[in-house]
Amino acid sequence: MQTFGEGERRIRAAVRALMSQGLWLLIVAQFFFSVLLRQLVAGEDKPEPFTLMVLGGVGIAGLFYLMAGISRAFAQSRDVVNIGDALQAGIPVYGPFLWLMTKAGLVMIVIIQLVQFIALGLFGTEPGALTEQTLHAFALSVPALGFLFVYWFPVVFVGSDFRLLPTLRSAVLTLWQRLPQSMFPALLTLAPAMVLWVFDDSLSWEGLAAVDAIGTLMGWIAYIYCAERLAEIGSG
Repeated sequence: MQTFGEGERRIRAAVRALMSQGLWLLIVAQFFFSVLLRQLVAGEDKPEPFTLMVLGGVGIAGLFYLMAGISRAFAQSRDVVNIGDALQAGIPVYGPFLWLMTKAGLVMIVIIQLVQFIALGLFGTEPGALTEQTLHAFALSVPALGFLFVYWFPVVFVGSDFRLLPTLRSAVLTLWQRLPQSMFPALLTLAPAMVLWVFDDSLSWEGLAAVDAIGTLMGWIAYIYCAERLAEIGSG
Protein backbone atom coordinates (compact mmCIF):
# COMPACT_ATOMS: atom_id res chain seq x y z
CA MET A 1 0.00 0.00 0.00
CA GLN A 2 1.32 3.42 -0.98
CA THR A 3 2.15 5.68 1.96
CA PHE A 4 1.92 9.46 2.09
CA GLY A 5 3.56 12.21 4.07
CA GLU A 6 1.72 13.93 6.90
CA GLY A 7 0.67 16.92 4.81
CA GLU A 8 -0.43 14.75 1.87
CA ARG A 9 -2.43 12.53 4.22
CA ARG A 10 -4.33 15.51 5.62
CA ILE A 11 -5.09 16.92 2.17
CA ARG A 12 -6.23 13.51 0.91
CA ALA A 13 -8.59 13.11 3.85
CA ALA A 14 -10.14 16.53 3.21
CA VAL A 15 -10.49 15.94 -0.54
CA ARG A 16 -12.05 12.48 -0.06
CA ALA A 17 -14.58 13.88 2.40
CA LEU A 18 -15.51 16.88 0.25
CA MET A 19 -15.92 14.79 -2.92
CA SER A 20 -17.90 11.93 -1.35
CA GLN A 21 -21.58 12.06 -2.25
CA GLY A 22 -22.38 9.43 0.36
CA LEU A 23 -21.04 11.65 3.13
CA TRP A 24 -23.01 14.64 1.90
CA LEU A 25 -26.12 12.45 1.90
CA LEU A 26 -25.52 11.73 5.58
CA ILE A 27 -24.99 15.41 6.40
CA VAL A 28 -28.18 16.41 4.56
CA ALA A 29 -30.11 13.56 6.21
CA GLN A 30 -28.93 14.66 9.65
CA PHE A 31 -30.01 18.23 8.90
CA PHE A 32 -33.51 17.30 7.74
CA PHE A 33 -33.92 14.86 10.62
CA SER A 34 -33.10 17.61 13.12
CA VAL A 35 -35.50 19.99 11.33
CA LEU A 36 -38.26 17.37 11.41
CA LEU A 37 -37.78 16.68 15.11
CA ARG A 38 -37.75 20.39 15.86
CA GLN A 39 -41.00 20.90 13.97
CA LEU A 40 -42.65 17.93 15.66
CA VAL A 41 -41.58 18.93 19.16
CA ALA A 42 -42.14 22.69 18.84
CA GLY A 43 -45.18 22.57 16.56
CA GLU A 44 -48.71 23.21 17.73
CA ASP A 45 -49.99 19.75 16.76
CA LYS A 46 -47.55 17.54 18.60
CA PRO A 47 -47.77 13.82 17.85
CA GLU A 48 -48.34 11.27 20.57
CA PRO A 49 -45.18 10.37 22.54
CA PHE A 50 -45.25 6.83 21.14
CA THR A 51 -45.48 8.14 17.57
CA LEU A 52 -42.64 10.56 18.21
CA MET A 53 -40.56 7.73 19.68
CA VAL A 54 -41.17 5.53 16.64
CA LEU A 55 -40.32 8.32 14.19
CA GLY A 56 -37.18 9.16 16.15
CA GLY A 57 -36.15 5.51 16.30
CA VAL A 58 -36.63 5.02 12.56
CA GLY A 59 -34.68 8.19 11.80
CA ILE A 60 -31.80 7.27 14.09
CA ALA A 61 -31.69 3.73 12.69
CA GLY A 62 -31.44 5.15 9.17
CA LEU A 63 -28.68 7.56 10.14
CA PHE A 64 -26.79 4.72 11.82
CA TYR A 65 -27.07 2.66 8.64
CA LEU A 66 -25.54 5.45 6.58
CA MET A 67 -22.87 6.00 9.22
CA ALA A 68 -21.94 2.31 9.23
CA GLY A 69 -21.80 2.11 5.44
CA ILE A 70 -19.75 5.29 5.02
CA SER A 71 -17.36 4.27 7.80
CA ARG A 72 -16.74 0.89 6.21
CA ALA A 73 -16.40 2.32 2.70
CA PHE A 74 -13.82 4.88 3.80
CA ALA A 75 -11.92 2.27 5.82
CA GLN A 76 -11.85 -0.45 3.16
CA SER A 77 -10.72 1.70 0.23
CA ARG A 78 -8.93 4.92 -0.60
CA ASP A 79 -11.52 6.23 -2.99
CA VAL A 80 -14.35 8.70 -2.57
CA VAL A 81 -17.61 7.21 -1.29
CA ASN A 82 -20.60 7.55 -3.58
CA ILE A 83 -24.18 7.06 -2.41
CA GLY A 84 -24.32 3.54 -3.84
CA ASP A 85 -21.04 2.66 -2.13
CA ALA A 86 -22.38 3.83 1.23
CA LEU A 87 -25.67 1.95 0.89
CA GLN A 88 -24.01 -1.27 -0.23
CA ALA A 89 -21.19 -1.15 2.33
CA GLY A 90 -23.67 -0.84 5.18
CA ILE A 91 -25.36 -4.20 4.49
CA PRO A 92 -22.82 -6.56 6.14
CA VAL A 93 -21.87 -4.30 9.05
CA TYR A 94 -25.13 -2.67 10.08
CA GLY A 95 -26.19 -5.35 12.54
CA PRO A 96 -22.81 -5.63 14.30
CA PHE A 97 -22.40 -1.85 14.32
CA LEU A 98 -25.87 -1.30 15.80
CA TRP A 99 -25.16 -3.88 18.50
CA LEU A 100 -21.79 -2.27 19.22
CA MET A 101 -23.38 1.16 19.65
CA THR A 102 -26.09 -0.33 21.84
CA LYS A 103 -23.46 -1.86 24.13
CA ALA A 104 -21.53 1.42 24.21
CA GLY A 105 -24.70 3.31 25.12
CA LEU A 106 -25.55 0.87 27.90
CA VAL A 107 -22.03 1.12 29.32
CA MET A 108 -22.26 4.91 29.25
CA ILE A 109 -25.60 4.83 31.06
CA VAL A 110 -24.15 2.55 33.74
CA ILE A 111 -21.15 4.87 34.20
CA ILE A 112 -23.40 7.93 34.49
CA GLN A 113 -25.62 6.17 37.03
CA LEU A 114 -22.57 5.04 39.02
CA VAL A 115 -21.13 8.57 39.08
CA GLN A 116 -24.48 9.93 40.22
CA PHE A 117 -24.75 7.29 42.98
CA ILE A 118 -21.24 8.05 44.25
CA ALA A 119 -21.81 11.82 44.14
CA LEU A 120 -25.14 11.44 45.91
CA GLY A 121 -23.50 9.43 48.69
CA LEU A 122 -20.45 11.67 49.07
CA PHE A 123 -21.97 15.13 48.69
CA GLY A 124 -25.65 14.60 49.42
CA THR A 125 -26.70 16.61 46.36
CA GLU A 126 -30.40 16.80 45.55
CA PRO A 127 -31.28 14.21 42.87
CA GLY A 128 -32.78 16.82 40.53
CA ALA A 129 -29.79 19.13 40.75
CA LEU A 130 -27.43 16.17 40.44
CA THR A 131 -29.11 15.00 37.25
CA GLU A 132 -28.87 18.50 35.78
CA GLN A 133 -25.18 18.74 36.69
CA THR A 134 -24.51 15.29 35.22
CA LEU A 135 -26.22 16.17 31.94
CA HIS A 136 -24.24 19.41 31.77
CA ALA A 137 -20.97 17.55 32.38
CA PHE A 138 -21.90 14.98 29.73
CA ALA A 139 -22.65 17.74 27.21
CA LEU A 140 -19.21 19.22 27.87
CA SER A 141 -17.58 15.80 27.37
CA VAL A 142 -19.24 15.14 23.97
CA PRO A 143 -16.45 16.84 21.96
CA ALA A 144 -13.85 14.75 23.79
CA LEU A 145 -15.86 11.63 22.98
CA GLY A 146 -15.92 12.71 19.34
CA PHE A 147 -12.13 12.97 19.42
CA LEU A 148 -11.93 9.42 20.81
CA PHE A 149 -14.40 8.15 18.20
CA VAL A 150 -12.19 9.19 15.27
CA TYR A 151 -9.58 6.83 16.69
CA TRP A 152 -12.05 4.14 17.78
CA PHE A 153 -14.12 3.76 14.60
CA PRO A 154 -11.07 3.14 12.36
CA VAL A 155 -10.04 0.28 14.66
CA VAL A 156 -13.56 -1.13 14.32
CA PHE A 157 -13.97 -0.78 10.56
CA VAL A 158 -10.42 -1.25 9.26
CA GLY A 159 -10.16 -4.54 11.12
CA SER A 160 -13.90 -5.36 10.96
CA ASP A 161 -13.74 -5.94 14.71
CA PHE A 162 -16.98 -5.07 16.51
CA ARG A 163 -15.97 -6.03 20.03
CA LEU A 164 -16.41 -3.16 22.46
CA LEU A 165 -13.63 -3.28 25.03
CA PRO A 166 -10.80 -4.67 22.83
CA THR A 167 -11.39 -2.04 20.14
CA LEU A 168 -11.64 0.77 22.70
CA ARG A 169 -8.39 -0.39 24.27
CA SER A 170 -6.69 -0.46 20.87
CA ALA A 171 -8.03 3.02 20.07
CA VAL A 172 -6.70 4.49 23.31
CA LEU A 173 -3.34 2.78 22.75
CA THR A 174 -3.16 4.13 19.18
CA LEU A 175 -4.00 7.61 20.42
CA TRP A 176 -1.31 7.41 23.09
CA GLN A 177 1.31 6.18 20.62
CA ARG A 178 0.45 8.94 18.13
CA LEU A 179 0.13 11.89 20.48
CA PRO A 180 2.49 14.07 18.37
CA GLN A 181 0.21 13.55 15.33
CA SER A 182 -3.05 13.94 17.27
CA MET A 183 -3.20 17.73 16.94
CA PHE A 184 -4.84 17.56 13.50
CA PRO A 185 -7.74 15.25 14.51
CA ALA A 186 -8.10 17.16 17.79
CA LEU A 187 -8.41 20.48 15.98
CA LEU A 188 -11.01 19.09 13.57
CA THR A 189 -13.18 17.53 16.25
CA LEU A 190 -12.87 20.13 19.03
CA ALA A 191 -12.91 23.41 17.06
CA PRO A 192 -16.65 23.32 16.22
CA ALA A 193 -17.47 22.71 19.87
CA MET A 194 -15.35 25.70 20.86
CA VAL A 195 -17.22 27.87 18.34
CA LEU A 196 -20.54 26.77 19.81
CA TRP A 197 -19.26 27.37 23.33
CA VAL A 198 -18.17 30.93 22.49
CA PHE A 199 -21.05 32.00 20.21
CA ASP A 200 -23.91 29.76 21.34
CA ASP A 201 -26.03 32.60 22.75
CA SER A 202 -25.68 34.75 19.63
CA LEU A 203 -26.19 32.08 16.96
CA SER A 204 -29.56 31.61 15.30
CA TRP A 205 -30.99 28.15 14.71
CA GLU A 206 -29.72 28.29 11.13
CA GLY A 207 -26.26 29.24 12.42
CA LEU A 208 -26.26 26.32 14.83
CA ALA A 209 -27.26 23.97 12.00
CA ALA A 210 -24.44 25.32 9.81
CA VAL A 211 -21.85 24.84 12.56
CA ASP A 212 -23.18 21.33 13.17
CA ALA A 213 -22.90 20.43 9.47
CA ILE A 214 -19.37 21.84 9.22
CA GLY A 215 -18.42 20.05 12.44
CA THR A 216 -19.74 16.77 11.05
CA LEU A 217 -17.68 17.21 7.88
CA MET A 218 -14.56 18.04 9.90
CA GLY A 219 -15.11 14.98 12.10
CA TRP A 220 -15.25 12.74 9.04
CA ILE A 221 -12.05 14.27 7.68
CA ALA A 222 -10.42 13.31 10.98
CA TYR A 223 -11.86 9.79 10.69
CA ILE A 224 -10.53 9.33 7.15
CA TYR A 225 -7.13 10.60 8.21
CA CYS A 226 -6.95 8.13 11.12
CA ALA A 227 -8.37 5.23 9.08
CA GLU A 228 -5.81 5.67 6.31
CA ARG A 229 -2.97 5.84 8.79
CA LEU A 230 -4.19 2.72 10.61
CA ALA A 231 -4.49 0.85 7.30
CA GLU A 232 -0.92 1.84 6.43
CA ILE A 233 0.37 0.58 9.77
CA GLY A 234 -1.52 -2.69 9.35
CA SER A 235 -0.11 -3.29 5.87
CA GLY A 236 3.39 -2.20 6.80
